[in-house]
Amino acid sequence: MTSQQTIHQLELMQTIFGIISRRDLSIDQQLEEILKAGCSLFDEQIGIISRIEGDSYIIEHIYAPGFDIHKGQEFELEKTFCSIMVDSDRPLSIADVKKSDFRKHPCTSMGLESYIGMSISIDGEKFGTLNFSGNSPKEPPFHDSDLQFMVTLCDWIGNVIGYSKVLDCLNTRASHDSLTELYNRTAILESLERCRKKYNTNNDYVFAVLFVDLDRFKDVNDKLGHHVGDLLLNQVAQRLQRIMQRCDVIGRYGGDEFVAILENATQQQAINVSERIKGALSEAFTVKGHKIEISASVGIAINDDTECAEDLIDIADRSMYAEKNAKY
Repeated sequence: MTSQQTIHQLELMQTIFGIISRRDLSIDQQLEEILKAGCSLFDEQIGIISRIEGDSYIIEHIYAPGFDIHKGQEFELEKTFCSIMVDSDRPLSIADVKKSDFRKHPCTSMGLESYIGMSISIDGEKFGTLNFSGNSPKEPPFHDSDLQFMVTLCDWIGNVIGYSKVLDCLNTRASHDSLTELYNRTAILESLERCRKKYNTNNDYVFAVLFVDLDRFKDVNDKLGHHVGDLLLNQVAQRLQRIMQRCDVIGRYGGDEFVAILENATQQQAINVSERIKGALSEAFTVKGHKIEISASVGIAINDDTECAEDLIDIADRSMYAEKNAKY
C-alpha cells in the first residue's frame, strides 16, 4: 500500500469517527454517510448494508447514485457475492470478477466487476453484510489493509446497528403498553398533542378522538380471574387494530379503556368507526375455552380549541359515560 493510500485510510477513519459522533444525524443517516465514505475509499460505486433472513438478501441501507437499486429491495442470497462469505468471519475481495474463480457466479449477471464485503455480527449473531462493488475492475487491486479496514468498519457498523436496536427496544417499551402492545397513555397524549398543534395552525385540519370503554369487563375478572381478563384485553386490542386505518392511532389508556385518534375524520366518519368498534367487540370471544360476551361504549370528541390533549380525552370520556348510562 502506498503512503498516499495510508493517508487516505487514516483520513477516512477520521471521517467515519466524525460521522458516528454527529448528534444531528439519525442512525440511518450515519450509516448512509459511512457507505458514501467507504465508496470513496475503495473507489467503488455501490455501498450496501444488507440483512440476511434465511435465503433472502435484503437491502437495509444503500449508497448507489445512478443505479436502479433501493432500500428494501430483496434478492436471493445465493445470487449475490455475499453468499460466499456470509458464514465467514473474514472479508472477501474480488478485484476483477472475470479473472477470478467467481467469474461464473450468478451475481455476474448484474454486471458487477469488482467487490469487497464482509459479514456483520451483532452480539455474536450474524445480521447481514457490508459490501462495496462496482461495474469495472478494481485498479490497483484491493490490498491487505483494505481487508483489515473492512473488519474495523464491520465492527463499527455492528455496534451502531446494535445500539439502534437497543434504542428501538427502549422506545417501544416507553411508548407501548406491555400487555396489548398498543400505544400507551403517554404515547396517546403525545400523538393527540401533535394533532392539536396541527389544528391550531390549520383550521381546515380535522381529527376525532374516540374513547372506548368495555362493558361488563369487571365481571370477567371477578368470575374467571385476571389472567383470562388479560388475554381478553389482548384479543380486544387485535380487533381494534384491524378496524383502524394505518394513519390512525389506537392505544390502551388504562384498565379496560382504549383511545383512538382518527386523523382527517369528520363527525360522521368518527360515528361510523365507533359503530364498527361496537359491532366488532359485541361478537363473542373465546378465551381459554370460555365463551365471553362483552360490549363497548364509545364516546367521541371532535377537534376544537381545547387547551390541552387531556381536555379532549375528558370530552370523549364524558360522551362515553353518557352512552353507557343510557344503556344501564
